[in-house]
Amino acid sequence: MTFGLSLIFIILTILSLRISYYLSSSNNGRIFLSPILIFTLFQILMVNIGLFITTITYQKYFFPFLIIILSTFSLNLGALFLNKTKYDYVISNNTQTKRNKLIILIGYILTCTILIYLLKDVLNGFILFINELIGGNLVGAIKSLAESRRSFSFMSGSTGIINEFKNIILVFLTIYIISSNYKWYFKVAILLITTFFLLSTGQRWPIFEAILVYLVFLSYSKNFKFDLKKIFIIGGFFYIFLFIISYFQSRYQISNNLFENLISNAQAINYRLFVSQNLTSIYIFDLIPNTMDFGMGDYIKKDFSTYLPGYQEGFATYVYKLTHFGRAGSASFSSLTLFYADFSFFAIFISFFYGLLIQFYSNSIFSKKISLHRIIFHSFVVLAISTTSLGSLSGIITHGLLSGFLMFKLLSVCLKSKKI
Repeated sequence: MTFGLSLIFIILTILSLRISYYLSSSNNGRIFLSPILIFTLFQILMVNIGLFITTITYQKYFFPFLIIILSTFSLNLGALFLNKTKYDYVISNNTQTKRNKLIILIGYILTCTILIYLLKDVLNGFILFINELIGGNLVGAIKSLAESRRSFSFMSGSTGIINEFKNIILVFLTIYIISSNYKWYFKVAILLITTFFLLSTGQRWPIFEAILVYLVFLSYSKNFKFDLKKIFIIGGFFYIFLFIISYFQSRYQISNNLFENLISNAQAINYRLFVSQNLTSIYIFDLIPNTMDFGMGDYIKKDFSTYLPGYQEGFATYVYKLTHFGRAGSASFSSLTLFYADFSFFAIFISFFYGLLIQFYSNSIFSKKISLHRIIFHSFVVLAISTTSLGSLSGIITHGLLSGFLMFKLLSVCLKSKKI
């Protein structure tokens, strides 16, 4: 059984990657970072491989694991069912009028002003972190950054609004500025300011999501051509950057031995990337059907219920409490795992339609006139869709879909359109 499951896993993984690669490539060899490609990569690298190792090691979870890998393949089959349009839309001219540049700059300044007001205490802690780091006090710097993270975590009621301004609106405007005809030194200043805000809350994911959005945007640029080699190189730089950032956000016991700290940091990163995400799926496999029944749609409704007024316990919070003796927390897991929790083996068919919807979006977004802000908005939607392979299905709204759409519509009204 182990050999047969291993063979199925390898074959379906290769086929899924091949389909998503085909759907994301153009006739001239360009690779566009499409939602189906990034979703598949995240699902396989950060969920499926870990589940495979766990299943083989402990000789359990065979049925749910088989559903997950079949769902991954079915998702790609759904996308392939629609096939792809001719991917020839690339950004060739980013020159903006003085009026457009002024509007974007005003928007950026207003966003920074709002963030300074909302994050004043957090920013003070982050500035202290920078001072400690410059002064060579590594332990003090790490403590200051941890305090900055705690300050942000306990800002009751406003963290959601801050995240929309900081992680979506600010990044949206930053990409617009660095991709247009502003002076190079002005672009560098804007990039440094945005990086300061993204790192100020002591979290890793905002900076990496911002980089991912920009990479998606770059894949539609005429001046930058993605291929497999560049994707692997960028992945390597991602890991190195994550290693550096994580070192100052240590989730392990700091010692006086630098080598031990580096090893502990690497172990913590690998655990977060390759164990943590699939571990939450294991929670579901253990709970169903022993503690919970298949939801038949109730768990998806519970996932989206958090957007309703008042306190609503999301499905990820509910699962965390069941698996951590009632403690508060969140166990975010792949949307494919959520489909399994609700529909058992019918998750394979749900995944097919999910893949179909993803590809429908990819084929239709550029059916209208292309603009710079449309492509930036599209890049955020790619982020929102692809990250459902790792977290809440409802998170698609807060990962750029809502604020990104509002920014796109606002700029469509305010800016003079220009063919790019």
